[in-house]
Amino acid sequence: MGRNNGEQIKWTAYALAYVLLFLLKTLLFNRIPFHGALPELAPLAVAAVGCFEGSFPGAVYGLAVGFFSSAVYYRSGTMMIPICTIVGMLSGFTTRRQIGKTVLGGVLCGAFGILLTEASRVGFYHMLGMNLRQSAGIALDTLMPIAIAEAEYSALFLLPVFYLFAAVYNNFRTDTEL
Repeated sequence: MGRNNGEQIKWTAYALAYVLLFLLKTLLFNRIPFHGALPELAPLAVAAVGCFEGSFPGAVYGLAVGFFSSAVYYRSGTMMIPICTIVGMLSGFTTRRQIGKTVLGGVLCGAFGILLTEASRVGFYHMLGMNLRQSAGIALDTLMPIAIAEAEYSALFLLPVFYLFAAVYNNFRTDTEL
């Protein structure tokens, strides 16, 4: 008598899709900066999963992605843990409305994730600077062009990331909705 392992297979596929995205980001896109900026794709992945799965699974997935990003990638820092968790949770709220699980919902939630990430980074570096021993933060006129360039570069990947996770969701769905 076999057991239904559909949920485990689906979440493993989500994890592998993020690992693929992470490898593309670190091995390819980090070598191609845009006005000195690098893309941040973790919030986009978390927003897509939150749109498809709901707020609690999206928050848990965001927590896992945030821990992975902070542990493996030097640039993310521990700031990605709460950011990805919040993005996953808030994106999951769209699944109960008509906008959830659509391209528009994924793009809006991904854009929110990008804006939250960049606003958090600008706020952190403006208030505290590069390290905690620094007495003053970095000026906004220095931070804003980089944040805007990072947001623009990350926004280029809104649709490809959404469609990657939509393919995972459609191929490994375990729900009974039509």
